[in-house]
Amino acid sequence: MAVRRVALLVTLLALALGGCTARSRLLLGFDTPAPVQTFDIVLPWDTPAPGTTTDPNGGDQGDQGDQGDTGDQVDQGDPGDQLSFDPEASLVDAPQLQVQLVQFPNARVAGFFAADVQGFYDQYELDVLVNPADPSIDPTGEVMDPDNETQFLFAPALVVMKADEAGDDLVNIAQIYQRSGIHIASLSDAGITTASQLATLTKPLAVMPYGRDMDAVASLVAAGLNPSSLKTKVADPFDPTAFAGGDPIAAEVTYEDEYAQILETQNGQASGLITPDQVNLIDLTTAQYATLQEGIYASATWLAQPGNDQIAVRFLAAVMRGWIYCRDDLTDCAQTAYESGGDRPTQHQMWVLNEANALIWPSPNGIGVLDQNAWQQTAQLGINAGLLTAAPKPEETRSDLATAALGLLTDVETTGAGFTKTTVPITAGGEDPATP
Repeated sequence: MAVRRVALLVTLLALALGGCTARSRLLLGFDTPAPVQTFDIVLPWDTPAPGTTTDPNGGDQGDQGDQGDTGDQVDQGDPGDQLSFDPEASLVDAPQLQVQLVQFPNARVAGFFAADVQGFYDQYELDVLVNPADPSIDPTGEVMDPDNETQFLFAPALVVMKADEAGDDLVNIAQIYQRSGIHIASLSDAGITTASQLATLTKPLAVMPYGRDMDAVASLVAAGLNPSSLKTKVADPFDPTAFAGGDPIAAEVTYEDEYAQILETQNGQASGLITPDQVNLIDLTTAQYATLQEGIYASATWLAQPGNDQIAVRFLAAVMRGWIYCRDDLTDCAQTAYESGGDRPTQHQMWVLNEANALIWPSPNGIGVLDQNAWQQTAQLGINAGLLTAAPKPEETRSDLATAALGLLTDVETTGAGFTKTTVPITAGGEDPATP
């Protein structure tokens, strides 16, 4: 079995930061306090019953589930000239490729690890290193700095749009996540069931690091909130035990990861684990509020260099195969995610991957194909929230590379038509269930 390159990298980072082990490095917090920002919330909404998923306007959404049929084919925009890629031609020699994440390794990024373990990088004569997020670096800067030799970024759209507006030239070359899993979570005893109540929090709203907080802010502003009095503080990492104890009162979470961590945590007020009816979720995944989550980006300058477009196509084909494998073999891919640096056990990784798959599949036009309507809506939400000043330029997306990569995947099913997620049990701490 291939060496888990990311685990090695995390170990080296841990040693550089004081000698802690790779796994403890993923679990520890950091000493530098995050700045507090303020956002104003002005709209009153009705309060539904506790333990429910609600939209920011107070409507009961019921259980979290399928976000709906993707329906007609999405608008892919003008792809321009299509890249010509001959799979029989000699492959351009590729340097070691590096991918920068905006999170620590887990099953949300399992496709990259599966591509390694299943030999898909080798299939396309690539050597790939996956770099976890680190509080000492700027993920977009890692890709833009030519001395870092990092070619790809896996990040939410708003993170990249903001960086490009500041002068970067990052281009979306494949959109892996087609849907969002962002929610605002709180314990039902706190009575936080509508977005307007976040304005009255006595403690800051916990938000995600590395710019991922922009998704929550943009979605909340889309609900009519004025970004001037809501206090926020970056939680890096998210601490479900502290959440269970009431600090923070409310937090930005993904349904596929942090929400599961909450349910895997002992109830601070009673015996047993926290149950879904003890958690209120404000749903920010619906069409009018959702922002595009992780896609694959590369610098336009790097892509313009001879041979790099071919290298990018091979990389995308390998990663797409990795995600397809994770769709079709949940258990093995979750184990791979854990062994590649996941900070919680395999059972937790199975929940994460099961829910993440539902945000990727189905991909009606093929995995990696960007929905231009969703891209434009994300930009508009960012503009409305004051996070962006203008819409991204047309050259900030390319469809030809993903299309060419899909052309190399004729032996596998690439749309996930008919995909349905399974049921993964919650266990204490995400530990593997005991064997009878």
